Amino acid sequence: MIVDISEKFDPNIFKDKYIKIVMDLGGAGFFVFPNYVINHLIWAEEYDVHDRLFVYFDENDDVFRNKYYDASAGENMWEYYFEPISNVNYNALPKDKIIQLSPESSYKYLHETCEKSVFVYPHGAYSWKRKQYDKKWYYRNRLKANEIINKYINVKPHILAKVDTFCREYFSDNVLGIHIRGTDKVSAVGGRIVIPEEYFRHIDDYLRENRNVIIFCATDSDVSLDIINKR
Repeated sequence: MIVDISEKFDPNIFKDKYIKIVMDLGGAGFFVFPNYVINHLIWAEEYDVHDRLFVYFDENDDVFRNKYYDASAGENMWEYYFEPISNVNYNALPKDKIIQLSPESSYKYLHETCEKSVFVYPHGAYSWKRKQYDKKWYYRNRLKANEIINKYINVKPHILAKVDTFCREYFSDNVLGIHIRGTDKVSAVGGRIVIPEEYFRHIDDYLRENRNVIIFCATDSDVSLDIINKR
């Protein structure tokens, strides 16, 4: 049974059922997947079904193949990186006990119009309201996301081990992190693309005040990384 959660529905349909989260946006960037799960958990808490929710991200996609899926790593891409969000053993469930949430309605409702959801930048319901940087709005969304993550989402130990190894190998006691988007989302809602050169003044200010600094650049753009490296 597939349920469209953007329409009115009787919450009683979830009684004694388990709820499957699937995704039909395989072409998306990686952190769309955790954001998608976070917003389902917010929705599930409202209907008190969070303990019967489970995530199942496989290869199948009507539009795009899930580019993070690897059959050799398992059937559920979510569990390559994260622990299950509940104690549900979905492989042992009878099919008549599973309700699947429509991925199309989930995305359009939870990620575009539901103001209870976590928005990582002003799109959908907020795209026409937030033309300028709003520190309080971003903080509220980060606070809400942090609360859900702390309650439900745990990174797999082997991923954490890789992070620890990287930090020991490359980081010092003084790390300056810079995040540069080559595909700047702010430009999609009336803003402008922030080019790497605009970071230079702020980096230089920090370097003047601090010694033995390691600069860690997170970016989706090889061009931006090259500009930073040359500088």
